Parts: sequence; C-alpha cells; structure tokens
Amino acid sequence: MLPAPTYAEHPNIYAPESWDLLKESVERAMKTGETYELELKLIRPEGTTRWVNAFGGATYDNHGRIEGLHGTIQDITDRKHIEDELRESEGKFSAAFHRGPK
Repeated sequence: MLPAPTYAEHPNIYAPESWDLLKESVERAMKTGETYELELKLIRPEGTTRWVNAFGGATYDNHGRIEGLHGTIQDITDRKHIEDELRESEGKFSAAFHRGPK
C-alpha cells in the first residue's frame, strides 16, 4: 500500500475546482477551527476519475490553539455513478410524462 500523499502533493491529485475548494476549506479550518465535509473529484495517476468524501477538522494543543488538521477521505465513486444514472432515468421519465400519451 502506498503512503498517503502529503498536503503539498494534493494539487496534483485533485481536479482544479476540487483542489480550490479543499484548499479554501483547509485554510478556513486552520484559522477558525471550522470542520469541513466535501465531495471532491480525484484524478488518479493513470487518468481515471474517482469521487471522494473528505472530512477534516482542527487538532488543538494543550492550550486550545490550533496546531494542525486531521481528516479522512472515503471513496464515493459508485454512489456518484448511481446518482447520475438516477438523474438520467428521472429526466427520461419526466420527458415522457410531459409528452403525454400517443
């Protein structure tokens, strides 16, 4: 198993819009302690796309000051594909319903 990427490697892992969202959330968490939960698009080294749910929050020292962040990611690619299929199916049903009987 490969080690987890460092934060400095993250811009190369995520799609640009996902990286921007993650970076903004991490910066806010480091300033305010606010937690974040995001759906992010990840680009694997071979070019395939995955979707992940990222959760992060602040880690505090003994004086209550923020000293870093902790977090996890969970692969939600299968769920995203099912949601896309459901939306497509609903769109087809809605279009057929609005056309009415022949």
